[in-house]
Amino acid sequence: MNTELLMLVLKYHAGQTRVGNREDGKTDPQIEHLFRVFVGLLQPCDHYPHSLRLVRQNAAPLMLDVALAHDILEDTDITEEELATVLNEFGLEAVKALTRNKDQSYFDYIEKQVLTNPLASLVKLADLEDNIKNAIPSLQTRYNKAKKIILDHWHNVVFPPPSEENISNENIKPEEKTEEKVTIIQPD
Repeated sequence: MNTELLMLVLKYHAGQTRVGNREDGKTDPQIEHLFRVFVGLLQPCDHYPHSLRLVRQNAAPLMLDVALAHDILEDTDITEEELATVLNEFGLEAVKALTRNKDQSYFDYIEKQVLTNPLASLVKLADLEDNIKNAIPSLQTRYNKAKKIILDHWHNVVFPPPSEENISNENIKPEEKTEEKVTIIQPD
């Protein structure tokens, strides 16, 4: 786990609550939501398109970092520069794709930002699934529509298998083997 990122997330989201989402009217601590999205991505995801399951399989640690940071640029005053000190460029791009501009419609955000990034799409699905659980009916409708847009898009994406030239070992020279002397120190 990226402990430096975790420290930033805890620092910037400390005390934040989500208001207005829940049908029961209760506030929802932001930190709990972030960890529910994180844990949701650790659960079986057989209902996700194959393309997103491949992303999940090949980028699991980064996916979990993005899950923890998915709201940080949108909901706090952290800068991209500060976030970049604890998140690599791929993670930062995914978090930026998950950050909705205030003047942007929700579905414009989904189609023009989230769908452009497979890692962002994967995290957004887990985010939506968490949001749907207790949301007021109007938000449930919106979240379900967004989820369908993401699933439909990624069901139509097929990542090509690696080409033969990319996996060929012909041009790789074997490293010269050198014998290493190992010294074992035993306690007295």
